[in-house]
Amino acid sequence: MPEIEQNGPNFKYIVTYKRRDIDDAEEESYAVERSAQFHYVVPERFPTYVPFDITVKAKNSVGDARQAPKTVIGWSGEDGKLMYCFGLGRIYPVIQTH
Repeated sequence: MPEIEQNGPNFKYIVTYKRRDIDDAEEESYAVERSAQFHYVVPERFPTYVPFDITVKAKNSVGDARQAPKTVIGWSGEDGKLMYCFGLGRIYPVIQTH
């Protein structure tokens, strides 16, 4: 959202996410109160490369934004480097996911 539209007392974004691969997964929410924050790190308790349904909506003290948030599919982050391939002139990391 452009900064000009980020107004009203207590303006913030509400990020809501839920695991997509589990039917009865709990929905979790997080308030982003700084407009300059453009990413959110999902807690490490989730496995690597897991699908999530994610929504982001704007809110202030008056209430939620008029426009309904769209749900997008996002994925948890990549795992660390566990193995390397040698002999190709360069070293290429291989990422293994669980």
